[in-house]
Parts: sequence; C-alpha cells; structure tokens
Amino acid sequence: EFQVSILDIGQGDAILLEAPTGQVILVDGGPDKSVLRRLGEELPFWERRIDLLVLTHPHEDHLAGFNSILDRYMVGGVMITGVEAKSQAYQHFLETIKQKQIPLLVVQKSFKITFGQVRLEIIYPQTSMSGKRIANLNNSSIVMRAVYKEFEMLLTGDAEEIEEKALLASGVDITADVLKAGHHGSETSSSEDFIKAINPKLVVISSGLGNSYGHPSPRTLKRLERLGIPIRRTDQEGSI
Repeated sequence: EFQVSILDIGQGDAILLEAPTGQVILVDGGPDKSVLRRLGEELPFWERRIDLLVLTHPHEDHLAGFNSILDRYMVGGVMITGVEAKSQAYQHFLETIKQKQIPLLVVQKSFKITFGQVRLEIIYPQTSMSGKRIANLNNSSIVMRAVYKEFEMLLTGDAEEIEEKALLASGVDITADVLKAGHHGSETSSSEDFIKAINPKLVVISSGLGNSYGHPSPRTLKRLERLGIPIRRTDQEGSI
C-alpha cells in the first residue's frame, strides 16, 4: 500500500512518501540531521536511494536536513521553486546538487508526476517563481496533492492565508482526506474557508514539543475542533 509518514524531526517538516511500487519521495528535510534517524526507522536498512526530494521553500526548518541526506543517500531528483534565498544552507544545497549532477526540476506551472499508482499533483506555484524575491518565503511553498486510488492527501509546506486564498481563487481541486496543516498549525494558516474547501477527515500538524513559536496556535486548534476535524500532532505522538 501507499505509506505516508510525517516524521518527528522537531520544529520543522519532513514527510516521507513510499509508493507500493517501491519509489521513495521525501517532502522537506527538517531542521537538522535528525531526519536521518527517522528515515532509518521507516525505511529498510538496505534502502539507500530516495527517488525525489521536494523542497517546498528554502527555510532552514524544511531545508537543513537535506544536506545530510545528500551525503548519505543516492538521490534521483530534486524539485524546487527556484525562489531567491541567500541562506548558507540553501546555497550549499544547490551547490551539492550541481556537483553530484542530480537532475533538478524547477516548478514553472501546475503539473502531475506519477510513481506507479501514486500521483503527485503539483498545484502551487502555478507560475514561475524562479529567481524572484518573495517577501514572505512561506507563501512561495510548493503545495501538492498525493493521490493513491481513492485516497488523497494535501501537503501545504508553510503556506499562509495569502497562498491559501490564491489556491481558492484558482479553482484548482484541493479536496483531500488528510491535510498536513500549513506552517505547523500557526494562526496565519489553515483559514476556515480553506479548510472547508479541503473538507479533510483528518489534519496532521508537524511541530516541535515546546517550540518558541507557540505552534500549533490555540486559535487554529479551536477552529479545527469547531469544524469537527480530528487532529494528530508530532509534538504529542512522534512520527505519524
């Protein structure tokens, strides 16, 4: 079957997708090399290949672990938006990809990619952001639907309400059984209109125990509870 693991990597995101046909996709890499330990818990010890790394946006808590992964795993390809960011970790990431001659896919528009029976629908960004300066990098996040048979999951990176409104206005299909909440459940994400349009049966929040940002926001939690949507959290359960 199709397995999705929201990894317990502290305050950040790292979501592992394993297709029934054996392909491995990692969406974001967390804030440090702790992602290696979590991958070791989820993957067979002989598995040393990741078919696709997806960096939703170049913030450290989604990016830093990728540099350790590139040292330890064979990587088939990398997907980014190409948005401008000057961080040392991001520049090292891009340099390593180039040195290792890993195929680089820069999102220019909405498209679909398949791994056997698993389909990834890249639904944001819908136009090129390559080389652009974005005031709030959260709102440059790649958003995708992972679809397997009748199951659908929406992965939103750190998308905040501005990006949520853009998705709603575009008319693209965002319905999903499971939502990985944007921006670790912050109050700037998971707006009521967006949640209602997704109509999820479950929301999963990736955040670190006792983090200094106060994620997830009590306001967001109350909104989800009011809508009657069950919530699971990595800060309470570990990997999900």
